[in-house]
Amino acid sequence: MTIKKMGYRQKIVISQVVLFGFFIILSLPFIERAVVKVQLYSLNQFALQISDNLKKSPSEQEMILSVQNLKADIFTNVALFDNKIKLLASSKKGGDHFDNDLLLYNTSIEAAANALRDHELSGVTDTIVFNRQYVITTTLFEFQGKEYVFQGVFPYLPLEKFRYSFNIWFGSVCFVAFIIFAISTWAIFSRLHKPIQQIITAIKAYQSGDKILMVDILKNSDFSKDQDFGRLAHTITMLNSQVQSQLEELTSAKNEKEAILESLIEGVIAVDSDQIVTYVNFVGEKMLGMTKRELIGLIFPEFRIGQNEELFKKSTRLLDFARKNKKLAIDSIEIDNGKRIHLDMVAAPISNSKGAILVLQDNSSQYKIVEMGKDFVANASHELRTPITIIKGFAETLQDMKEMPAETLSSVVDKIVRNCERMECLIKNLLTLADIENLSISPFLKCDMISLIENCIQIVQAVYTDAIITFQKDESILMVAADGNLFELAIINLLTNAAKYSKPPAKIHVSILQKEEMAEIVIKDQGIGIPPADIGRIFERFYTVDKAHSRKMGGAGLGLSLVKTIIDKHHGTIKVDSKIGEGTSFTIVVPIAKRP
Repeated sequence: MTIKKMGYRQKIVISQVVLFGFFIILSLPFIERAVVKVQLYSLNQFALQISDNLKKSPSEQEMILSVQNLKADIFTNVALFDNKIKLLASSKKGGDHFDNDLLLYNTSIEAAANALRDHELSGVTDTIVFNRQYVITTTLFEFQGKEYVFQGVFPYLPLEKFRYSFNIWFGSVCFVAFIIFAISTWAIFSRLHKPIQQIITAIKAYQSGDKILMVDILKNSDFSKDQDFGRLAHTITMLNSQVQSQLEELTSAKNEKEAILESLIEGVIAVDSDQIVTYVNFVGEKMLGMTKRELIGLIFPEFRIGQNEELFKKSTRLLDFARKNKKLAIDSIEIDNGKRIHLDMVAAPISNSKGAILVLQDNSSQYKIVEMGKDFVANASHELRTPITIIKGFAETLQDMKEMPAETLSSVVDKIVRNCERMECLIKNLLTLADIENLSISPFLKCDMISLIENCIQIVQAVYTDAIITFQKDESILMVAADGNLFELAIINLLTNAAKYSKPPAKIHVSILQKEEMAEIVIKDQGIGIPPADIGRIFERFYTVDKAHSRKMGGAGLGLSLVKTIIDKHHGTIKVDSKIGEGTSFTIVVPIAKRP
């Protein structure tokens, strides 16, 4: 772990320990010097004490004898010189104080001469560390009016060993003190750090979502003992309350906006200044064919191979234009993925931001209504033009040929009448469709659907006498809230189509049963069937599968459109299943009337 990554507690403890160690290292030379001074001072005091004792001797001879007798009581050598620098006595055996060491002799004589020259009678006059082998202390004193020099010659090696032992002892004590200091410092700072750690733990409540910790932080006993930490905890708690309140307001506003955006029928996509997607609603996901996980946090894709490439390209261009120019950008696109979809696209810059928002509006239904209106006018015109042309042609024939055989005249008049009836039927169906679309629910009454279907079967069998119609029912009465006349029209149209588009004798099976709160009616034939490509359009107005066959049968493509409109008005659904050459099945599901 690097210094930068350490916590303040670790930094403080380490700095304290380093400073303590640095202090010990710096103090070692001073300690060693102090030990040397203490040693020298002790040696000087030793020499001074002996010289004081010598001054108490009754005679010079007794003083010399006292020095010679010191060899049994002391661990070092001592010597006594007179004022002529003559060696009077030594504690060495045989009196050889210098062990035949000329250099030591000269140094000792020089030290005695200096003491006699300076005449410092108050105490020790010189201390010499000679060649790191001996320490010489020189003391000048006066006895019976005559100056004498007392010297103590101490071996240096024992002193050095003592200093080495003292350094080892001092280092050990310092090491133990260093360990104790480090542990104590860590314990103290850990104790001081505990309230801060509790505050940090409480602040982390934002991450875990536990708000109780932040509120209870003031109740902790550690803070009650420390005024500063108590104020800090109180400040943090108050700040937390304000931040939490603002956060809740922002979250509420954000959720409200997201709920509004999610409820829109338009797709909404927002990007930031770097074209990174920041939001997309559910409709936007569906329109783009990508999930939020694939979009949010990523750069808006310019294209997606194999899927709505043109949509992504136009969306990217619009967003880029809106962001850079701070202007609205409008465009539209038509997508054909098996189903034609027409999208209006609007990109707008986001205020106080460098981002933009894209709105995709599906106007396919409006365009479909326009197209259906055009088709309706074209189909209605076509369906009316044909009988009008025929009627006009035969009328002109009657006008030009005033005299014609009775049989020919009867045939011409019959064709004119049939085409007039065809026009009348077409206009009647169109008016019925208009009436049904404007029909309200209020006139619906309870009617017995089983009885209604039986009546429809009788009407169709009266026209198609060879048709074989079977009716399967589980109950004798099944009440449905409906307009009886309209529902009969829907059932009769389905039965008529089943008989009309089946080879005689037509075989039709009708069934009705109750499924929970719904009534299910199935009308199944064994006719020519409907091609799969046409099944999705058979309920459109004027749409016919085989136009030549439909005209031959007198159909204009309005029957199934009537059926679909009637079922929709009864809050029901109609589904068709068909196979070419095997027949067609229509399934109607409508709600059962609620019992009073």
